[in-house]
Amino acid sequence: MISRYLARFAVATLTTALMLSLAGRAGVSAQQPPPPAPQGAQPPQGPPGGQGGRGGFQLRNVQVLKDVPPDQFQLVMQYVAASLGVQCNYCHVMGDNASDDKETKKTARKMMQMVSDLNTQFFAGNAKVSCASCHNGHPKPSKMSPVAVNMTPDEAAAAAAARGRRGGGPGGPGGGPGGGATGAGAAAPGAAAPGAAAPPAGAPGAAPGAGGPGGQGRGGQGGPPAPPPVTETVDQVVAKYVQSLGGQQALQNAKTRVMSGTVTNRDLTTANVTVTEKNTGEYRSELSTQPNPTIRATNGTAAWQVGGGGFGGGANPRDLNGFQAQQATRLADFALPLRLKERYQNLAVKPAYETIDAKPVVVLTGNPYPNVTEELAFDRDSGLLVRRTIVSGSTGGFGIMALGEQVDYSDYRDVSGVKVPFTVRHATNMAVTTEKFTDVKINAPVQDSVFAKPAPPPQ
Repeated sequence: MISRYLARFAVATLTTALMLSLAGRAGVSAQQPPPPAPQGAQPPQGPPGGQGGRGGFQLRNVQVLKDVPPDQFQLVMQYVAASLGVQCNYCHVMGDNASDDKETKKTARKMMQMVSDLNTQFFAGNAKVSCASCHNGHPKPSKMSPVAVNMTPDEAAAAAAARGRRGGGPGGPGGGPGGGATGAGAAAPGAAAPGAAAPPAGAPGAAPGAGGPGGQGRGGQGGPPAPPPVTETVDQVVAKYVQSLGGQQALQNAKTRVMSGTVTNRDLTTANVTVTEKNTGEYRSELSTQPNPTIRATNGTAAWQVGGGGFGGGANPRDLNGFQAQQATRLADFALPLRLKERYQNLAVKPAYETIDAKPVVVLTGNPYPNVTEELAFDRDSGLLVRRTIVSGSTGGFGIMALGEQVDYSDYRDVSGVKVPFTVRHATNMAVTTEKFTDVKINAPVQDSVFAKPAPPPQ
């Protein structure tokens, strides 16, 4: 959906600069992955690059991240930037990307080595500590402890019940101020540091279903009772989702979908958007940016883009490779309901129910690509998909990667017998965009040519 792409265009801009900065190369590229592979198959990864220039790699002056695979470099750079809440010029001399003139770049190398040493010495080489562990979105880590946030009504009721079982009350054991971890000055579970953005639900650092009042885990001593175990199976969740959208036959009969409306960026700028899809995986989104439209598309095999190097920038179409191509293909989700079990490997039900906007949800987890994990949250009552949480990892560097994205679906309406979300909100580490569709057509005529990469305009 295009809200995702406004965010991604911003991410792509920063990513490119960051990649250029650390690696000192002219472009970022890897082999284009095809649409998600059938369950049990491994989607291909990008190969090591060749010489510099767009479409190849030329790594220079890399001293710490030498083992990062080329097609994962941009992930690592995005994660570092997100963890510190900075852009590439914080550490790098722009225009001389391999330069070591900035002290911040030298410090960054030391910090990366420190993280690697911590994980090696204390966590058996497992990636337990990362840049975000201390920085949490700030260039300088804060020594201040998190402040408390209000409990949800369910948490408050559970806290009251726990106090009753212990014989405590306001101000007493487990009670109000001075009463332990549930007091007003204590940090609530998953509370973020002041000014820090909370991570997406399901991403590392998020705390859905984390320890309850009194600092105990669910079902722990003095805490609320453990929630009932999830009873739904993967097949039952998927079947209910399909049925909630209109049923198997209605979805199979929906061959194309054309949606138009507006997308609003984090800075409240708005553009018109048209999204065109086929149920065989083709996808095209077009924003009415100036001086050139911003287009991202995939024909199901290859992905390409026009503009997006700064909104409206660049009229020449270019291929999307590696992580960017992965994003382009995985977010072409018109055919998702009927292919969900093919799209995700290791599909499983999370063992505990969660809550989104005060509604109970059942969550499936799976891997659409290696080093990428998704959580799909379905409303237990309606069966509709309400949220996707995507965490992208890396096998290289020092295992720091846990880059989160969140897509929220709402305002489902019936269109020709098929339910469609008319509002889609997408959040990344840098951007929040919301698309609101005003017109959706099922089985509108769509030519295959709209998904094909166009020839460059004449000079």
